[in-house]
Amino acid sequence: MAAARRIVIENCAIATVDADDTEYASGHIVVAGGRIESLGAGKAPRTWRTSYAVSTPPATS
Repeated sequence: MAAARRIVIENCAIATVDADDTEYASGHIVVAGGRIESLGAGKAPRTWRTSYAVSTPPATS
């Protein structure tokens, strides 16, 4: 079976549903096999940026 395609989304606003309701004004999400592998503030780790990447435009108020 082929490895799941990894999708990296950067420069996106993120509102989590963790215990602390963490929010990131500009962060990244890494998804593979229908599951979130990583999310956090800033750009994705360099090792994942070689995957299929989407960079959203900066948010405006």
